[in-house]
Amino acid sequence: MNDQKPMNTIAKAAIIILFGTIFIKLLTYVFRIIIARTGVENYGLISLGLAVYGVISVICIFGMDTGLYGLLSRTIQKEEEKAKEFIVSAVKISLALSLILSFLLFILSDWLALTYFHNENLKIIIQIIAISIPFGVFRSIIQTTLRSFQLVKLDTAIRIFENITKLIIVIILLYFGLGVIGIALSYTLSIFLSFLLALFFLEKRILSVWPRRNTSMINKDLLSYSWPLLLNNISTLIFNWTDTIMLGIFQNTTQVGLFNTAAPTASLLSIVNKSIMTIFLPVTTKIYLQENKEEFKKIFRTTIRWILLINSFGLVLILLFSKEILSIFFGQEYGIAYSALIILAIFFMIGATSDVPREILLMIKKTKTIWYVTLGGILGNILLNYLLIPKWGIIGAAIGTGSGFFITTILFFSMVYKETKLFPFDWNHFRIILAILSTISIMFIIKKQFTTDIKTTIFLSTLTIFIHAGLLFLLRCIKKEEKDILKAGIQKLRSHTI
Repeated sequence: MNDQKPMNTIAKAAIIILFGTIFIKLLTYVFRIIIARTGVENYGLISLGLAVYGVISVICIFGMDTGLYGLLSRTIQKEEEKAKEFIVSAVKISLALSLILSFLLFILSDWLALTYFHNENLKIIIQIIAISIPFGVFRSIIQTTLRSFQLVKLDTAIRIFENITKLIIVIILLYFGLGVIGIALSYTLSIFLSFLLALFFLEKRILSVWPRRNTSMINKDLLSYSWPLLLNNISTLIFNWTDTIMLGIFQNTTQVGLFNTAAPTASLLSIVNKSIMTIFLPVTTKIYLQENKEEFKKIFRTTIRWILLINSFGLVLILLFSKEILSIFFGQEYGIAYSALIILAIFFMIGATSDVPREILLMIKKTKTIWYVTLGGILGNILLNYLLIPKWGIIGAAIGTGSGFFITTILFFSMVYKETKLFPFDWNHFRIILAILSTISIMFIIKKQFTTDIKTTIFLSTLTIFIHAGLLFLLRCIKKEEKDILKAGIQKLRSHTI
């Protein structure tokens, strides 16, 4: 039973986080649907504004969210004062950077809107969103701290609160006719309110930041550990926003709007790995320090299998019903982005597994290796988007972004094998791929016998899930330990809801 404990810990926590993350993604998706329904161009404008927000926020955080997570995982239990020093230093540095850069963004908003995106309507959106940057950056550091102390429920509560308030505010502001400005305001106000909640949790559960004195402004250990991770965060930023920014530069806001229905839909396949990774590092670090190689290998392979297994349901649905999904949720005018959605979904499925080797490299302090691997993905992403977007629009953006995911995934797994000699895959993983291909083949034939409408789509989607689940059982992709852990996780979830 002892060798089941680490995987049980990951699974039980991940199931709770998973349900919270699904709820958050659902709220985010509804928010995007509401924006999209105001018009493709409005949706494109907001997407560009959020892309600018993402760029500045990543620079302000300076890799300290990931760096802080790694350092706190090692120091919380043995060096409490050192851990507190890391937290205070991260807050001070990131807050100073965010105040400076948000101010510059605000006063340069007109120049950015006209020079790069050729749309004066973007100015006011950038200005409104710029105000939220210091609050968003500070909140990110707090959320990292909460996760490091394994207070994942509080982190999840903050994210749920932000998305609920954002949804409520945008509905109210759109009702009063504020349009695209109301959408931008809802984003900024929800960040500010969720920041206040995060600050309350930090003060209440961990430490009091403000009364501390004689703390160095710059902690050298934190900075030396974190700065290589800045590129990794930039990589996430590039994968999320380079396509949007380049579409805005080389195409127009309509193309941006179309693409930003496909990309968020494909990103739903990242829910599982992000949920598991929230607890993965603290648990695996303990096993690694105990030099339990067999348990470590088991966690490595099983975690990848879980990600592929659960995501396989979403992938088959997107591959079979991509056009219907976009048309039903966002509107008929968005259905033409279905090809981009299919391309992105395949690459997101591959990229979802890359978080596992990346976390292992982080655990063994190979942050510079992460830096170099990420650089390869960044260069591939930028180059391909630059070459393909002017010619192929959203299809080029999907290929460019997806290829960046693929390059990074291959390099991360290669580096982990080089450092640990752990091979990540076995026949259990390939059985899942076989189940995916078999489901698609069967349902493709069945789907051709029906005409497309909402009721038919719902029926065929349900049938797809049952057929895929049956094939997974038939091919023995679901093991006894998954069944046992799922039951234990659900019991724990119920105990938290009663």
